[in-house]
Amino acid sequence: MSGNCGYVEPRLCQYRFKKFLREAGIDDINFHALRHTFATRCVELGIDVKTISELLGHSNVNITL
Repeated sequence: MSGNCGYVEPRLCQYRFKKFLREAGIDDINFHALRHTFATRCVELGIDVKTISELLGHSNVNITL
């Protein structure tokens, strides 16, 4: 990493994610599944849906629900 906070090509993120999965011996999952898992775990921990919605960058709570 260069420390540059500029745009990152989404395909590069996907490539690195898949590489990390292979190296860790984890079955192939898609990156978006992590967002769902994160949101589910937050709900299980009792974090309010409004806060989760903001963390995920949703425009309103209905999208999160």
